[in-house]
Amino acid sequence: MNHRVTASTFTRNAIHFTALHNSRLLTAQRQITTGLQFELASEEPIAFRQVRSLETRLVELQADKTVLNRATSTLNASVAQIQDISDLITQARGLVQQGVQAFDDDERNALATEMDALLDQAKMIGLAEFNDSYLFGGTRSDQPPFAFSESGLEHGVLQVSYEGSHQRSQTYVGDSVSIDTYYDGSEIFGSTGRGPTLLIGNTGAKHGGGTDTLV
Repeated sequence: MNHRVTASTFTRNAIHFTALHNSRLLTAQRQITTGLQFELASEEPIAFRQVRSLETRLVELQADKTVLNRATSTLNASVAQIQDISDLITQARGLVQQGVQAFDDDERNALATEMDALLDQAKMIGLAEFNDSYLFGGTRSDQPPFAFSESGLEHGVLQVSYEGSHQRSQTYVGDSVSIDTYYDGSEIFGSTGRGPTLLIGNTGAKHGGGTDTLV
């Protein structure tokens, strides 16, 4: 059986394909103008889901970056303070060596004044803050981690007590990564367990304000 294609059929087909061509041309022009592959989710449902997934991941990564930058800044502040205390210890050792070689009380008193200044700086480092939080208070970073009091002993030995937390404060990046940020100050600056100094014989040393034993 022969099917006859009429002129009206050709006309309808021509109109249909012309309209389809024009629609595609307009879409291409819109993509060039806006830089967008599509504007409506119904135009590319699969691509739309992929884009939404990538957008969600981008937001998560940006949030992680913000957390990492904040943690890095906090740790850099702590490292700077620890470097400062290390410099103070070096200076204190130098003063001690000068004190051993001092010839009179005036020179020793001058060195003692310098040592007191270093001690004041060390106290400030122990109470250092960053972003309104104490760097060396552990999880208790909202209050001063150290308390200082002058004893009644001769030469005024400084009494120090740690009042912060012994647990480090952590910052979490994503679901599985944690970074220690605010450290336990007693862990950083505390005693290393040194035993008492014992001097035996006629060395010329005299009792100061400490608790070491002189025999």
